[in-house]
Amino acid sequence: MNILPEKDIAEIETEEGKKTSPHRARLMLLAKLALTGGMLALVFARIDFAEMASRLRNLPPVNVLFAFVLLNVAQCLSALRMRYYFSVAGWRFAWRFTVAIYYVGALFNLVLPGGISGDGYKAWFLKRNLGVPLGLAVRRMLSERANGLFFLLLYALILLLLSPLSDNLPGGKTLLALGIPGLVACYLVSIRLVMKELPRTALGASRFSAASQLLIALSALPVFLGMGADTGQISDYVALFLISSVITILPISVGGAGVREMTFLYGGSLLHLDVELGIAASLAFFAMQAATSLVGFVFLKRLNALAAEQRTLLEKTP
Repeated sequence: MNILPEKDIAEIETEEGKKTSPHRARLMLLAKLALTGGMLALVFARIDFAEMASRLRNLPPVNVLFAFVLLNVAQCLSALRMRYYFSVAGWRFAWRFTVAIYYVGALFNLVLPGGISGDGYKAWFLKRNLGVPLGLAVRRMLSERANGLFFLLLYALILLLLSPLSDNLPGGKTLLALGIPGLVACYLVSIRLVMKELPRTALGASRFSAASQLLIALSALPVFLGMGADTGQISDYVALFLISSVITILPISVGGAGVREMTFLYGGSLLHLDVELGIAASLAFFAMQAATSLVGFVFLKRLNALAAEQRTLLEKTP
């Protein structure tokens, strides 16, 4: 699916430093599709497909709607996190423009061909329409992504620490408890050395990430509970969901499909969870996140107009 002119795609690839020919871009997309299909085929061959499909069919629509609303509120909070990072650098964006470009970026993560990323599109768009230096835009987006990733991992570690299963692993609770300060230290060192970011900047962004990722974790509850998950294991299901969300950042499949299912296939077995339920839930999450990304179509036609308004506001700002 191609919703950008080829000249714009070529320019984005150049800005991202990964200029590819149309032929190679098609091959990359085909490779992603093949890998996605291969992972899903492997997963479906290893589980009771009828049981998994039954879990999906019996998921109450009201639970899906509730989870979808939570995901979209989380998306808006993530957009405000991006707005905060740019405001620290002296670029003050209107909230409407920020939410719009964030949704369009999520859309392009899903539908653009080859290796083009939604963040690459956003950096290119900000440079072309508002004059934001490309290097600054890329660093700000890396910073806000890293901040969100930190809270995903932090919540996953906390949930695993609270899990009864951690008592059954030799030194499990100790390792998980040590993992939390270790994660904090790694994050602070990486933002300082790699992104040249001050800790107080990360602290200011943390209120958005903490709320956003908490809502993402909470969005998993109506799905797992609606499929009949054991309430005594719910923290394990949500922790695995958060871990799978981190792994789907790897650009090896279409929209993360297949990667999350593989995580539940092997991670669910390790944690003694209902694997069919976990994989059914992962497919439901993929559908809801894809639907959330497709909301970007609503903003796509308005983005240039919103950018023009934003440009006027920046010109008036002393």
